[in-house]
Amino acid sequence: MSKFNDSNKSGSGSSSGFVRSMLFSFLVGIVAFFILVSAFSLMVTKRDISFDSIKYLLSAASVLSAFIAGYIMSRRMKVRGLFSGISVSIPLFLFEIIFVVILSDGLISGAVYLLIPMMIFASALGGIMAANMKQKRKFRH
Repeated sequence: MSKFNDSNKSGSGSSSGFVRSMLFSFLVGIVAFFILVSAFSLMVTKRDISFDSIKYLLSAASVLSAFIAGYIMSRRMKVRGLFSGISVSIPLFLFEIIFVVILSDGLISGAVYLLIPMMIFASALGGIMAANMKQKRKFRH
């Protein structure tokens, strides 16, 4: 009886565990996105950086947050790094597009179509890296 309960404890064997891991990774990705956007906006205001570079910094924040979300998702699931990384990038991309549309009064540039594969690739790379990393083992003395 405890054998079945222990197998679903990590969340990798059930669909509710997948949804919880995706939601947690999605929220981590959103927080990472806002932290990176805040850091980049501080950098733009404090240093002599042109405002034309904001779209590149926003793209970098999107790609880095997708990488972090894919890494966290795959680290929590402990299996299928490519699938788990890609699965969290889609809702993260949709959230960030809605965020940009709200801030820019409905204007979206053509760079969005380039951002889609960049975010999917970054989150898949984060998922693969997390799945291939070995767990730290604690040795008893």
